[in-house]
Amino acid sequence: MDATAPAGSSDTPPAYVGLWPRLGANLVDILVLVPVILFDIWARAHYRMFRVWVIPWRLLVFAFYRVFLIGRFGGTPGKMILGIEIRKVDGSPVRYGQAFLRGFPDTLFYLMLASVSAFAALHLSDAEYLSMSFRARTAYFRSFSPGVYQFLEFVGYAWILADIIVFFCNDERRALHDFVAGTVVVKAPVNL
Repeated sequence: MDATAPAGSSDTPPAYVGLWPRLGANLVDILVLVPVILFDIWARAHYRMFRVWVIPWRLLVFAFYRVFLIGRFGGTPGKMILGIEIRKVDGSPVRYGQAFLRGFPDTLFYLMLASVSAFAALHLSDAEYLSMSFRARTAYFRSFSPGVYQFLEFVGYAWILADIIVFFCNDERRALHDFVAGTVVVKAPVNL
């Protein structure tokens, strides 16, 4: 099959990708992002205002990793390494709009929680922040706006649960974010 032809254009149905290859791709993506993750952990431990500064930085990482790479190449590095790709339901290549929609719910939940956390960080001095243990900081940020924070956590976990349930309830193994974006994850065509 030609790499530019839609995945579903031949007589054989597309090979939908199940749970394990997708989890494997996510693991590879985490490994690719280890330097960013380690920097994030280090900066949170040393700088109170990092909780504010990190918001635009993470939006840039999201735009590159989950919009540009998926829109341009059909997947993140993890998906490409494992030979799977994101396509539109009709088999045609995914575009930037679908890539954006696919990651938008997760990004929206992140933005809401990060905003609460950033607002709470603004109400501490550097000395107070640095004197707290990791556990004390976590308790502080969760208690700063408990109703909002708990609601956002609940909605985020409900989204993840719904994503998993939807994934297992259809033959194409489309998660909820795939339905939002009109996408499906398939085995990448082999170029011979």
